[in-house]
Amino acid sequence: MPHTVTTFTTPSVAATSFLNHNQVIANSNIHIYKIKVVPSIVGGTSEVQVYEKDTFLTADLLYGSNPFAGTYFDPIQKDSAGVITEAKRGYLVPYEDVDATTELHMKFINNDSQAKTYDVTVEWEPR
Repeated sequence: MPHTVTTFTTPSVAATSFLNHNQVIANSNIHIYKIKVVPSIVGGTSEVQVYEKDTFLTADLLYGSNPFAGTYFDPIQKDSAGVITEAKRGYLVPYEDVDATTELHMKFINNDSQAKTYDVTVEWEPR
């Protein structure tokens, strides 16, 4: 089955703040294969998290990144010289939108002193 690629740009996330974002998708039960997040400006760090409900409670946290500067992508590949690049294929996590709103619930955390938006790509397929 071919993967679906969902792309979107977040609204501006204020400095040292966060944004809870609910992205409409076509299915409440999916396999997530790739996440890529590109901040509009490089500086400070950011984090991305995926939740099973739009309450964004810690108990519903399914996936989270470490703080990153610049572009974030998962999965990664590392060559023999130690260079990390974006992997072409991978499998991250099975996702269930528990509140059945057919949305992907993502939190974007901006640890920088400047506001920024994020260009997001999520590759997935129904399960």
